[in-house]
Parts: sequence; C-alpha cells; structure tokens
Amino acid sequence: MRDQTVIPKSARISYAEFLSRDDEGNCAEWVDRHVIRLPPATNTHSDITLFIAALLRCALDSRQSGVVVMAPFNMKTGPDLPGRSPDVLVVTSEHLSRIREDHLEGPADVVFEIVSESSRTVDRVDKFREYQTGGVREYWIIDPERQMVQLSELGPDSAFHDVACRDDGSYHSEVLPGIWIDPRWLWSKPLPPMTDVLRLWGLM
Repeated sequence: MRDQTVIPKSARISYAEFLSRDDEGNCAEWVDRHVIRLPPATNTHSDITLFIAALLRCALDSRQSGVVVMAPFNMKTGPDLPGRSPDVLVVTSEHLSRIREDHLEGPADVVFEIVSESSRTVDRVDKFREYQTGGVREYWIIDPERQMVQLSELGPDSAFHDVACRDDGSYHSEVLPGIWIDPRWLWSKPLPPMTDVLRLWGLM
C-alpha cells in the first residue's frame, strides 16, 4: 500500500457518502468515518502491482476461476470494518456475487499489498487484523525495500497463519492452486517476462 494522507477530521462521512465521492480517480480508503487519500504510486510499486495483477488475470482467465481487481477499488469486508483499497485482490468464481459496481461487498479471497516504509505498520498490523476479522482467505504482504514476502492463510480458527516458503524459496498459494511466486522475480530489474512465469505455472 502507498503512503497515507488523512483529510481534516471535520470531514466525517458515511460509507455510502464515501462511495459517492468524486476524487478525480485518486485512490482512497474509508477508516473510522474519515477519508484516507493515497498518493501516486512509485515506479517500483506500480511495476510489481501490474506484474502480479497481469499474471493472476492470465491464470484465472485461462481456468475461468475468478477475477482480479487492482486499486483503486474499495473492499468492505464487514459492516464494522473499514473500506480498504488493496493493491491487488482476487475474487474466486464462487464469490463473484460480492462484486458491486463501485466496491466489493465482503472479503476478497486473496489480497496483495505492496508495502512502503511509511505504510508498513498499516499493512502488517491494521490491515492484517482487519483482513483476518473480515474473512480474507489469503493475505500476501510484499516488501520491496526489505525484499521480503509474507504469506498468511486464514485457518479453521479464523486466524491468519504464516505459510512457509518451499525449499527453493518460493511461496505457493493455498487458495489458488498452481499459483506460486519466487520473490527473486519481484526484486529483479527489469521484472522477468510474463511468458516465462506463465510457462513455469504450466499455462503456456
């Protein structure tokens, strides 16, 4: 997630009012009835976000198993939880009814957040707790600066549990069979060709 800027506290609004706002395409979130505006993404953030979203869309389209949505698109996981705008979210086929024209009503099945130094606490603490409470089945935190990936899966106890990397350092999705990421892809400049990754995933 990108850095955050809170608009003045006098501007407390309902979620319905938040969704009806015209912020000229700016990405924003709704937290404690306040609007949190997110500034433009860095080049690294954009590259990784687009890379992940494009790969996932190719994979899900080929299997007709769900849809991929990028920010800005708001996700309201529960009536008492904030409205967040994850960098990348996946909704599997069985939950497509949650998608509204202007937001996701309920949790995504998989969420990716690309963190920055200033958003690290929000992504690792606040959103971790909210996504867990709201029922997101799988949460990927990608930290380009520290070159770290954290993958958490929602267990039967309704709590997130870390998914360990494989012996080769790759992380495999539990929710999206056949989808896995080698973190070294994400730190390389330029990023690897999508066709190479899709071939490794058995899609080419």
